[in-house]
Amino acid sequence: MQIKAPKPLGHYLRSIEQNREYHVRQAKTRVAQADNSVKELDTYADPYVELGYFDRRENPNFGSISVGLSMPIYGSEHRGGR
Repeated sequence: MQIKAPKPLGHYLRSIEQNREYHVRQAKTRVAQADNSVKELDTYADPYVELGYFDRRENPNFGSISVGLSMPIYGSEHRGGR
């Protein structure tokens, strides 16, 4: 049995670009990476600012400003089905 010399790298790169299974696995990898990013962000507190204006006919109008921080109670919350 004779061993053939490998083909140029460009040949293999072109063939992998046309491989459907490669693209499916690459997409699944990107989905898993995005899911990990979301899970990591779920462990951080979410700051928020709320502005309100209340138009009341019988009493003076007033506005309000609220500043808050939504903190995760559990660091490893599980989402259903994930």
